[in-house]
Amino acid sequence: AGTAAAAPAAPAVIVLRPMRPREELLVLRSACGADVRTICGGVPAGGGRIVQCLATNAAQLSPACKDVLSQFAAR
Repeated sequence: AGTAAAAPAAPAVIVLRPMRPREELLVLRSACGADVRTICGGVPAGGGRIVQCLATNAAQLSPACKDVLSQFAAR
């Protein structure tokens, strides 16, 4: 547990609340398009898999994409 204090403030993984398909499209078509291609390019579309891939790789996302995605984080 000692390593947690050294971690950066930004979460490495974003836990998402359930999202509607149009919300997922908003994320994928807005700030996250490039991130999807570079980080989640091999992930098949559908069932929220791409958005989940982004959330799981939050540490690698562009700041703009992380901003958009974090709006859908579970509170």
